[in-house]
Amino acid sequence: MSRTKMDSNFYYPDIGHNDGIVPYVGGKAGLIGHIVPLIDYAIRSYGLEEFHELCGGGARMLLNLPFTHLNKRVYNDIDTGMATLFYCCSNFELLYQLKKILAQKRIGKDVFEEAKQRCDKGILGEDSYDIVTAAASAYITILQSEMSLQEVYKKHLEQQTYLNRVYRLHEFNSTLKGIDVTNNDVFNILTTDYDWSKSFIYLDPPYHPEAMASKKHYRVNWKKEKHDLLVELLLELPLGKVALSGLDNSSYVQLEEAGWKKIYLKNLRVKMSRNGLYQMEQIWINFDIPPLLEAQVRECK
Repeated sequence: MSRTKMDSNFYYPDIGHNDGIVPYVGGKAGLIGHIVPLIDYAIRSYGLEEFHELCGGGARMLLNLPFTHLNKRVYNDIDTGMATLFYCCSNFELLYQLKKILAQKRIGKDVFEEAKQRCDKGILGEDSYDIVTAAASAYITILQSEMSLQEVYKKHLEQQTYLNRVYRLHEFNSTLKGIDVTNNDVFNILTTDYDWSKSFIYLDPPYHPEAMASKKHYRVNWKKEKHDLLVELLLELPLGKVALSGLDNSSYVQLEEAGWKKIYLKNLRVKMSRNGLYQMEQIWINFDIPPLLEAQVRECK
């Protein structure tokens, strides 16, 4: 993956993957050029060897982060469909099977409803609900639903556009090959007995309820108590270098009081908003960066 040199020390990524594997509500596609340079700087400057994206979602940082100097990359998502989808894209044989299923099923309300039922009720390993089937069901329900929320079938979906996207899934394999994929709760992972000293952890949890423009922003939302618990763990556990994405809220103030740095990144339009609402995306980090890098990630277009 190439990188565009901005000066002697800092890099901004070229567009490694213009599209994600699937469109993802709350994803950070508009912030790749802001966040990846921070992660890349920390990995190189602090001699880190691992990258963990633990609230995986669309994994836009994982898909665009230079990785030749990393020994381990981890994608985790509590949603079985997303975890299996990324696992299939990291495995060429499974990816071929996935593309074959998606191309055969194509689009349609009946296809969507069947996939939605599998996503809602399927248990991995039971009743023919294997890894590829789970991945296909997730892909179908996201791509064929309104606002990618996996709830209501999207009318007027153009079949050839959909199939072209399916056929391009192989483009992600070279980037994702060799990653570890887990399907776990982020709190279980953070409290596991693990040496995080050589790791960079990137967290992009559901937005705090105080800041959300819509109560139906995600398929699974977090209450304030979960954000409070996350902050508690981040302050108590020896987790190495961490970056936490989000919007201003009362829970994350504790991080700032403990010495974490908050960086204002960019005003982004809220896709779920019907009145053109914009919100300021921010990131909290527990490591030092040069003023020039901070200025660059604030100004990156």
